[in-house]
Amino acid sequence: MPFRKRCKITITNEGRRPRLQRVLSTWTGSALPSLPDDAGYFHARYRQELPAVMGRHYEILNVRGRGHYVGTYST
Repeated sequence: MPFRKRCKITITNEGRRPRLQRVLSTWTGSALPSLPDDAGYFHARYRQELPAVMGRHYEILNVRGRGHYVGTYST
């Protein structure tokens, strides 16, 4: 998944414990010499509302511009 200049990953503790006990992750990547000007880029956002409010609309997507909406995951 190409990024134009950088990638930012943020980990937020939204649990009831005061701190995360352990975070383990592995990231790999490779640099490419160039990409076409019209190459697509990956965008993702995690959103959560706890507790959910019954009867109130929950915004899933609010964007401008061109692209493809791939989907929403809900448990």
